[in-house]
Amino acid sequence: MPQPTVLHMMTTTLVTVYQIKEVPDWGRQQGGEGSLYDKLKSKNAVKQAQPDIILLIIGTNDMTANRNLDACASDLRAVVDYMLQDMPAGGVIFMGSIPEFTAYGGSPQRVGNYNQTVKKVADEYKSKGKNVIFADTHGSLSSSDIGGDQLHPNGNGYKKIGNYWAQVIDEYLQSKNGGNTQTQTQTNTQNQSNTQVNTQPQQPQINTQPQTQTNLSRCSAKIVVQGYKCCSANCVVYYSDADGDWGVENNQWCGCANSNSGTCVGAQGYPCCKSTKAVVYIDGDGNWGVENGNWCLIDN
Repeated sequence: MPQPTVLHMMTTTLVTVYQIKEVPDWGRQQGGEGSLYDKLKSKNAVKQAQPDIILLIIGTNDMTANRNLDACASDLRAVVDYMLQDMPAGGVIFMGSIPEFTAYGGSPQRVGNYNQTVKKVADEYKSKGKNVIFADTHGSLSSSDIGGDQLHPNGNGYKKIGNYWAQVIDEYLQSKNGGNTQTQTQTNTQNQSNTQVNTQPQQPQINTQPQTQTNLSRCSAKIVVQGYKCCSANCVVYYSDADGDWGVENNQWCGCANSNSGTCVGAQGYPCCKSTKAVVYIDGDGNWGVENGNWCLIDN
């Protein structure tokens, strides 16, 4: 079964300031490019990507601009209508709640009221038989997961959001695939027949039984101190964050040897740049560049 295309529409990014739909000049005055709605339409992005799944989190910048909730609801409908029109038949949109923030006049009540608006809009479409589902991203975070700017999640917060989306997608695919998200292929070799090969790595299940490892890699101490073991040498990296590189063995997370040759350690789950030295953005995590259309951290 072909794997679904997922279009991530997360607008709490490093440099781009988007509102839901254009409020004249506001976004550009803040250093951004206007609205998500206008940007996607100008790039014909949904039709070009043809995503089966869209993960949408937007609205923080509308709240910092003190926008009316009814106007936000109307703008959300415009974005969803546009996406549904250009998505493949049977595609799904997950409308996520925004993380709590206190900068720029934000408050738990303000964020909570907006997130109720997001849920209301998602439920409207669902009641009409549209494949739009509310996802409480906000509920996966705590106050300690917001960064020092009191606006964006910190590295641990982004990691929690990623884990939450992985669970949401996994549960959705299970419901669409009879409870099984694994695609298995039967292969025959000269010395082995009917070997099952998993073509999609799965989220490891915690194994409470002790395991024995040999020829361990020298993984990050930040991983070991959390109670995880180092993987065997030459492990496959499934995930990287500020703590180091993560692999999976015996259905457990483990630490791989640090693959970075320099001193750079990727922040917020982003990798270190491999070749570029062109600085695009600077923040508390360091100097940021772009490679292959993705953010990376530059080692100085």
